[in-house]
Amino acid sequence: MEERGQPPHPYGSMTAFKEVAAKSGKTLHEIMLENEQAIMGVDAAKVNAHLDLVLDTMLAGVELGLREEGLLPAPFAFHRKARRIHERAKAMQGGEALLQLVSSYALAVSEGNAAGRLAVTAPTLGSAGTMPALAYVLHHHLQRDRQAMRRGLLAAALVGYLCKNNASVAGAEVGCQGEIGVASSMAAAMLAYATGASLEATEVAATIALEHHLGMSCDPVGGFVLIPCIERNAFGALKAYNAALMAQNEIVSEHWEDLDRVIMAMLQTGKALPPQFREMGTAGLGMTMVNC
Repeated sequence: MEERGQPPHPYGSMTAFKEVAAKSGKTLHEIMLENEQAIMGVDAAKVNAHLDLVLDTMLAGVELGLREEGLLPAPFAFHRKARRIHERAKAMQGGEALLQLVSSYALAVSEGNAAGRLAVTAPTLGSAGTMPALAYVLHHHLQRDRQAMRRGLLAAALVGYLCKNNASVAGAEVGCQGEIGVASSMAAAMLAYATGASLEATEVAATIALEHHLGMSCDPVGGFVLIPCIERNAFGALKAYNAALMAQNEIVSEHWEDLDRVIMAMLQTGKALPPQFREMGTAGLGMTMVNC
């Protein structure tokens, strides 16, 4: 096994991360970048090149998915809809158009994953469409440059690490809250930080997004990453967008919840879910949607 270096800025929680930031005077992205360089034994250019690979893969997944139509591989007829929703959205106005555009971006990548296309585990393949949808928004709608998008991705990595290290990102362990919930939390942090939010507001964005996925079961129909997984990516992206907006429009010092406690709640809730609601496909939609 390849040896890895030690991070110069160790932390195990968001509380500890904020203490590191306060003591060092460094920003979120500086801490994450320096840790990654030390752990992997590479320079900043190498880290940025990998961040670019992740971002380019996400953006390309959206583009490809918006061009494809037809059935997805499954034992039942399941039609792609990302392209249709995207085309319809372009004829709509205002907020309705944006809601449907964001949804189409998430659906595009999720449908591609279901068809065996290349996707980024962010944090899982079942939730691979949520972050790319907001990366696409950052690039095409908000015109953020690559540096801002890299920093946003580092903020998402922080949230993903904390969720995985202190709870889980596996539907088989904690239900879909660990997959779509964490993906939405990561996407909210990415969007907030890439658009200039402080560390504190970025945490609030991630907190809001994760909190409002608590209790979500994992009950795939037929064991395929189709129903309800694909549409859940779209709703995870929309919740992430709203969470980032709310976090930047409220007084963060007055926000009661914090990310560490919501992650603890996710773990506790996930462990309390009956096993059949944790990726077994034998309860919930996995049972009611099957033709017997």
